[in-house]
Amino acid sequence: MINGNSTLIQVYQLYQNKIKEKEHKNWKYNAVKYHNMATANRKSHNYAVNQLIKESGLEYTSDMFKLMSLIINEKFSIRKCLLLK
Repeated sequence: MINGNSTLIQVYQLYQNKIKEKEHKNWKYNAVKYHNMATANRKSHNYAVNQLIKESGLEYTSDMFKLMSLIINEKFSIRKCLLLK
């Protein structure tokens, strides 16, 4: 679980350790179900973001969704995270 003193790297490690494998399984399921790569990518990414928020124990907001999406895509920086606050 993530607490108020957790760093972005700790959140990213949580994603790598617990959620990445689930995301891949979800992607395979979506690829078979929809027969569309773009849809499977989008749906599995949204699944991973929602799981990361849930595993972190944080409240779901649109800003939190954006932050977790940046973390998963490895495009986070201190400046971007300050803009979300």
